Amino acid sequence: MSWRLTKTLIGAAAGVVALMAFLGVAELVAVAVGPGSAAAIAIGQNAIAHTPQSLKEFAISHFGEDDKNVLLAAIYTGLVLLAAAVGSVAALTRRAVAFISVCLLGAVATVSAVTQPTASPSYGLPSSAGSLAAICVLGLLLKATPATRGAHESTSTVPEGKCLSRRRFVFAGASLVGTTAALYAFGSQAMSTIYNAARSRAAVRLPKPSSPTPVVAGTGFDIAGLSPYITSNQDVYRVDTALVVPQLSTEGYSLNLHGMVEQPAVYSFDELAGMGLVERTITMVCVSNPVGGPYLGNARWTGVLLADLLRKARPHPGADQLLIQGKGRGRVA
Repeated sequence: MSWRLTKTLIGAAAGVVALMAFLGVAELVAVAVGPGSAAAIAIGQNAIAHTPQSLKEFAISHFGEDDKNVLLAAIYTGLVLLAAAVGSVAALTRRAVAFISVCLLGAVATVSAVTQPTASPSYGLPSSAGSLAAICVLGLLLKATPATRGAHESTSTVPEGKCLSRRRFVFAGASLVGTTAALYAFGSQAMSTIYNAARSRAAVRLPKPSSPTPVVAGTGFDIAGLSPYITSNQDVYRVDTALVVPQLSTEGYSLNLHGMVEQPAVYSFDELAGMGLVERTITMVCVSNPVGGPYLGNARWTGVLLADLLRKARPHPGADQLLIQGKGRGRVA
């Protein structure tokens, strides 16, 4: 194997290991900040925000609920290829190329994180920490590799000192791969555990609605392959453009009704559940659903009528628009 090819491969490996350090440290720091601040998620969410609607509809129609997984796979693949290319160029020419590239990647991830609608300035910490880790790892590996010590390409055999350096590079690289992979796995698992409201949702016991939906005769047809009139919870379609799904617990939930109203109010989940609940059968369909498509569901919904809450708030005469915003801590679907 030529010495130039060896330099290229070693540089590519160094770039990929540095990327793993970037993602692993960023994932770990994101545990304290929030899953929406993780580097890859922030980049992916920014990509979705700037994707044309036609391309989004194409992804939904071809990949359905797997569209986000496909996007994340494409992002990770692209980052690996970019890291390998940058590492190779740095090994063959100047290390500064790699360090500048890491800083640019960190800047893109940081800006993508802090510009999300529900982000805070702290959302930039994971990508900044990941960039610092990647720079340290890249500097260590490029220093350990024989490709940066002026080897003679015309030499048919590698000097003994170079072999030792190469072994040192392999050992350091393998150690860093294991460490960064463990950091990423730990961070990912920690976020899946911390930012999970499944237990809170399972404990909910809603009172019976004061006005249940009457059972309509003739809505069920005994036809093979025909979906039932009421769609079961597990069969309700789910299509969204969010890589981070809000995880709302009943303990921290609040509904803040404010703006152009006489009586602003904040309601907790228990306060809403204690009001007169109603039940309604409502059909939902995705805007991208084709004729005869699967993205349609007919379900019974229980809750408080928004009209009742608005009457209590007493909107100003000039109020002509209702803006609904949601914010919750979440994890990748």
